[in-house]
Amino acid sequence: GLFCLDLYLPLGVGNGVLYGGLVILSFLLPNRKGPLITASVCSVLDLSDLVWGPVIDGMPRWMGVTSRLFSLTAIWLPVLFFLHQRRAEERLQRAHDELEARVQARTQELATVNQALVAEIAERMETELSLRTSEAVLQASQRELQQSREDLR
Repeated sequence: GLFCLDLYLPLGVGNGVLYGGLVILSFLLPNRKGPLITASVCSVLDLSDLVWGPVIDGMPRWMGVTSRLFSLTAIWLPVLFFLHQRRAEERLQRAHDELEARVQARTQELATVNQALVAEIAERMETELSLRTSEAVLQASQRELQQSREDLR
């Protein structure tokens, strides 16, 4: 429909802007190549108007070409902007995923170290209890030895 309208209106930039609107709407499509395909088709249709469109008497051809170049700008600028935006979002997503992986790895490492510390603390408490028990037994043995010495004297 836009192409037919473009054929009957003389050398206007407005239809190229409408083509740009179609390109912007194509970003809603799930296909990632949809905007590129849409922009390419719109560009071909826009440029074909130079050949098939009406010619105004006395208007130089360069004006039509310049008008179409402005139209192509209106078609391709949204594509460039959205592709740049999409790449930035993909880089941000990759950075987020990498950070999540690093956090998970670090959390796993900390959990392993924490388990080792808990085991070491338990071992030290057991060793300390054993040492206290040994000290109590030693003191009892020393008292008995002291008592035996006194009894011998």
